[in-house]
Amino acid sequence: MDLLRNNYLCAHQIIRNLFLSEDGSVPEDIQHLLNLILHEFDKREIFHFHGSLVSLANVSLFFKSMYDHIRFVMPPDDLRAILTNLPYADVWESKVKTNRILKKPYDFNPDGRIVPADKPSQTCLNKRQREFLHALGLTPIRGQKSLTPDQIALIETLFFFDFLRNRTSHRMDPWRSLILGYNAVDSEYACHVRFPLVVPYLQLELYNRGQLQALQLGHLF
Repeated sequence: MDLLRNNYLCAHQIIRNLFLSEDGSVPEDIQHLLNLILHEFDKREIFHFHGSLVSLANVSLFFKSMYDHIRFVMPPDDLRAILTNLPYADVWESKVKTNRILKKPYDFNPDGRIVPADKPSQTCLNKRQREFLHALGLTPIRGQKSLTPDQIALIETLFFFDFLRNRTSHRMDPWRSLILGYNAVDSEYACHVRFPLVVPYLQLELYNRGQLQALQLGHLF
């Protein structure tokens, strides 16, 4: 076991030096893998198919498989726990708005990213507010008239999670004439550059919960 760990530590050093010799910085997703090798050797099972090593052609499918499992299969408690620590949740909109390829699907349904406001003189949560709580597996507190700050934060993070999934549904064909040289893979590049930690984070969360093997993702690597 000591020899195996030393092998991984050597691989860690080689990978790190490859990036440092180029421009002096290690990409966030690669650094995530290096941190696992250095500090969480017990998770070595996923080192060889870590999210940072998935080919760009398969990243979308990898994310979609994890999204569907987290959103619709796992218990709501796990969904909320994963959303609570989702990387970039507090800055994602600014990152999207500064990229014209990502901004197009972002602008597709702006009303879908508005947390339902209280209606005048409402005595309980309105229908849309309850729908969002239901999506998160939450039950309104007895006598609740407004969403709490924590509930609003979860809903806003859910907007980001859903955007990453739905972005691939809008292939942006109508915008090709407006974005010179655009093709579908450009959207994958843009999303990967803006949000490199999302896929490794979700992968690790699923692994920690014993759920990653259930997705049967071996064909993606």
